[in-house]
Amino acid sequence: MKMKKGNLKGLVLSLKPYYLIMLVCAVILILDAVVKIGIQYGLQKVMDNAVSKKSDIFVKYLCFSIILTVIGMFTAYFSKYLSEKFCKSFNYDVQNKLVSHLQELPLHILERYSNGDLVSRINNDLQILVQFLNGILQFVSNAVLMLLASAYMIYVSPKLFLVTFILMPVSTVIYNKINKPVQSHSKKLMENASNINDILQEVINGIYILKAFKLEILFMKKYEQVSNNIKIKRLKIDKISSWLTPIFLIVRLAPQLIYVTYGGYLAIHKEMSIGSLFVFSTLVVYVLGPIENILNFVDNMRQSVPALKRIFEIMDLEAEENNESDIKIDVNSTAIEFKEAAFSYDGENNVFENISFEVPKVSYTALVGSSGIGKSTILKLICGFYNLSGGKIKIFGKAIENVNIKSVRKLITYMSQESYLYPVTISENIAMGKENASLEEIINAAKLANAHEFIEKLPNGYDTILGEGGGGLSGGQCQRIALARMIIKDAPIILLDEPTAALDAKAEAALTQTLESVTKHKAVIVVAHKLSTIKNASNIIVFNKEGIVETGTHEKLIKNGGVYEELYKAGFTV
Repeated sequence: MKMKKGNLKGLVLSLKPYYLIMLVCAVILILDAVVKIGIQYGLQKVMDNAVSKKSDIFVKYLCFSIILTVIGMFTAYFSKYLSEKFCKSFNYDVQNKLVSHLQELPLHILERYSNGDLVSRINNDLQILVQFLNGILQFVSNAVLMLLASAYMIYVSPKLFLVTFILMPVSTVIYNKINKPVQSHSKKLMENASNINDILQEVINGIYILKAFKLEILFMKKYEQVSNNIKIKRLKIDKISSWLTPIFLIVRLAPQLIYVTYGGYLAIHKEMSIGSLFVFSTLVVYVLGPIENILNFVDNMRQSVPALKRIFEIMDLEAEENNESDIKIDVNSTAIEFKEAAFSYDGENNVFENISFEVPKVSYTALVGSSGIGKSTILKLICGFYNLSGGKIKIFGKAIENVNIKSVRKLITYMSQESYLYPVTISENIAMGKENASLEEIINAAKLANAHEFIEKLPNGYDTILGEGGGGLSGGQCQRIALARMIIKDAPIILLDEPTAALDAKAEAALTQTLESVTKHKAVIVVAHKLSTIKNASNIIVFNKEGIVETGTHEKLIKNGGVYEELYKAGFTV
């Protein structure tokens, strides 16, 4: 599998801050390999001089071996520490860059990817890439160790080296063939384990539907079936492994017995020393171990190429266009203006076109019409989540494409029927509306949102940690916390996307009353299908497939007897 030049260039550039630590680590790893061979040389001399009873030389090489062992402790420590530091730092920095970049991407690009896919790229793919980079450092060390050990073995006994490296590959091939059934069953076991995780996720995410439709038995049967398949495959693996264990021992030990026997024969005939025979077994490990590691590295490299591609596919996506100039409020201009605006999600079929309307600085504007004609899309366009395919949107007299979109969003609060609450404390959720908000400001906002009373009754009050998506609170309570977050931001533009749709009549009436009181001096746009939410609007804009067909107050539109009256008679249930 080939690696794209762009991906490789991106990887090289991302590694630039780590060039020094990688170089130092590589040097220490090479030094560690040299020290290991040096220790074996010293041990050989120690053994040979012990047999020859040359005490002075024996002591000399013993000290030599001890010194190298101490040095080896330091090289092992620093090589391990520096490689781990490099991997952790690289992982931390790239992960932060990925998360930061994701937050800067336009919504229309993010919507191409599933949440699970993005999380997998940030966590799993990045881990594969980090392991590959660590493998590069280890590759250098393994290559040096293997070459030095091989050269030393040839120096000690060319004959024994030749016999050893005829037997070892043969035993490795036999071992891998015998091990194939275990690998095959292990792969199927991983697939089944993935399936059981999918079922568990379905159960957890869809627990309400599962209980409502009495699906417990159905999902339990599915779970038990997959779980039973896992149990059967595990038993097969254990059974095969039990039979193969003695065979593995024979396959692995037979070559060692042969080369030790042959080495003993050479030692008896004075073709090699006892010390040489003693260190030879260690040198064999120093050759075979690196070979296996290098083969694993090559295999990991195959996995790393798609992982690298997937990571830089996200990194190469263009962030939202942001003009450097921040928006400034023009007190003499309208808050929001759509001028002959057109929009398409797919670039071909327009959701709407030729839409023009204005929203004054202090007003309550309702968008009304049948589902799917782009009312919620209009709110998202005001936030700059998408770009128009034609026309203009102005915020306080400035076209949003000519100003920094982040500065525009500072002037906007967006609230939908599914106001997301984060799994942090209630006070932190509210404070997200304003940087460095004090506890007093948080409590005041909660009081205005009629949330203070129920928050105080919670076990930990404002320090209560919420479950994911506001778990532990009712829909109305979640909306009130979201409303408090909106209040504390105190933005001049309020966008409401069916904020009371999921509430009962009592909760809806209470929230509507609160909304009206806290948005009196704002530019408000509300999308709703309920009369209670829009009847007091200063301007109602009615849409159909052709675009805007009516505008005016509730009373005026009812008198006109047009589309709005039809929606009104239908109870706004569209």
